[in-house]
Amino acid sequence: MKKITFLFFLIINSLLIAQESDLYTKAVSCYNNRDFNCSKSEFQKLKYSTNYAIRANANFYLAMSAANLYDSNTILLFKNFIDSFPESDKYDDAITGLSSYLIKKRDYDLVIYYLSKENLDTFSSQNRDQAIFNRAYANFMLGHFDLADQDFLQVLAQNESDVLYDAAFYYACLLLQFDDLDGALNYFNLAQKSEVYIKKTPYYISYIMFLKKEYESLNDYISIFIDDNKIYNHKELFLFSAKANFQLKNYRESIDFFEQYKKMIDQFSDVQFYELGYSYYRLGNYEHAINNFNKIIDLDNDISLYAYYYLAHSYLVVNKKIEAANAFKSSFDGFKILESTYNDHSSEEVAENAYYNFALLCYDLDNSLYNPIDVFNQFINHYPDSDKLPEVYNYLSLLYLSTSDYDNAKD
Repeated sequence: MKKITFLFFLIINSLLIAQESDLYTKAVSCYNNRDFNCSKSEFQKLKYSTNYAIRANANFYLAMSAANLYDSNTILLFKNFIDSFPESDKYDDAITGLSSYLIKKRDYDLVIYYLSKENLDTFSSQNRDQAIFNRAYANFMLGHFDLADQDFLQVLAQNESDVLYDAAFYYACLLLQFDDLDGALNYFNLAQKSEVYIKKTPYYISYIMFLKKEYESLNDYISIFIDDNKIYNHKELFLFSAKANFQLKNYRESIDFFEQYKKMIDQFSDVQFYELGYSYYRLGNYEHAINNFNKIIDLDNDISLYAYYYLAHSYLVVNKKIEAANAFKSSFDGFKILESTYNDHSSEEVAENAYYNFALLCYDLDNSLYNPIDVFNQFINHYPDSDKLPEVYNYLSLLYLSTSDYDNAKD
């Protein structure tokens, strides 16, 4: 009888093991097919299995399934596995999986907490690199740049790492923060070899080339990506092209890119209005120049003073002399305030030209609000060493003669 009973339990146990094995196979299949609701449900049935290997793996995959579903109990499930199965061959998979999940949840402090408790050198090479990258990324996001730097470089030293391009991209971002443009450019170029980053890197590479004033190379590089609107910050490529062509004095191309960029954004900056206006001015399209300069003349900065100056010249060309005179005076007045307030004489030549042109217009206009004799004399006071003085004195003589002031006309 005892022999029969033993055989009965042996058969039952074998059937249970077979059932668990089939259930486990089904659960793994669900997981591999990314049907995480299915895998979660099936592994839940195996979490208390009497078979250690099945029980350990079931608890591991249960946590991983929950992570993929972003379940609220994910961290608890990982902690349960880590505490209960420290000898499992899935242990370093779990630590790495937990840290990756926490990265997605942006819980960077907890990433550091769990990874700091482990000797990552004992992990498989794949898990080690992923965990070190996760730690580097978490420290980077927390502003611990020295620690992030060390870990990123450790991953980058492994040429065959699965996270090589991830490390290259974020290490480049770190270097860019510290103005290491050459280093950042090198690692962005490395990251660009990955399909994951091919759409992200053109913006950063273009930005660096612009900062390095490599305008010709920048134009060539951007031309490869300019028609791909899936590029990260795609619209900024138009701005880089506009500004690069502006610096190269390719004003027609600059206008084209500025105008396209303006349609893509909500607000154009004062510098952008100025550079667009100046480009139109240099091409002789004065009406468009006037339109753009007028957008920024009321701003309280030095850009508005230059805008006034070229606005005045534009008005002069289209024979709007009163408007030109007012703009020249506004430009001059602003530059003089800049000089007196900040002791900034960098625009002294422009200010002198502005006031000289203002004086000429006062002389030329029949009903000027300003006495041209006073204006020319003030020019002499402001610029006693100007090379324009012979012309100024000549105009003054003519003015004095016209008013029968022969003594001053002679002087």
